[in-house]
Amino acid sequence: MNFPVYFYLGSLRIHPHVLFESIAYTVALRLVLRNARKDIISPPQRTSIIVGGMLGAIVGAKVLVLLQHINLLEQNTQLFLLLLLQGKTVVGAILGAVIGVEITKKIIGITRSTGDVFVYPLIIGTAIGRIGCFLTGLSDRTYGIATTLPWGVDFGDGIRRHPTQLYEIIFLIILLIFIHFRSR
Repeated sequence: MNFPVYFYLGSLRIHPHVLFESIAYTVALRLVLRNARKDIISPPQRTSIIVGGMLGAIVGAKVLVLLQHINLLEQNTQLFLLLLLQGKTVVGAILGAVIGVEITKKIIGITRSTGDVFVYPLIIGTAIGRIGCFLTGLSDRTYGIATTLPWGVDFGDGIRRHPTQLYEIIFLIILLIFIHFRSR
């Protein structure tokens, strides 16, 4: 397999990270909206919380990736600016979303828990997005360390590595099943 694994829609070549990130956001948002209909928080309040979380996720995804690579600012300003435009991290997005939600809740005066609406969408969206990370290969910079295990993946540099993206997907599926049966 050659990485990145591009997808084609006619003559249009779609990068796997863009494709799966778009699918992840779409599916997660659709699930949040479905769950929000059953929620006890009023629709305007829920909308504010969703927007706060989305804005926090966007900012957090960028801020954390920039902090991870702050050394590039001194070394290569163009590469740093490229990271600013293209770089993002799911951990930063999650942290940013939590902060965005909590700030929004404080502003609109909500004190009760609001996270139940987001649990399944977050897990499913993350798992879908990680497929894109895996199919992107080395340029995503989320691959694991070198391994001699038979399921190691050569992302294009001749080194077999742990497919950490797939490990995370497996973990998320197990977590989803655990939460589902635990909440019954």
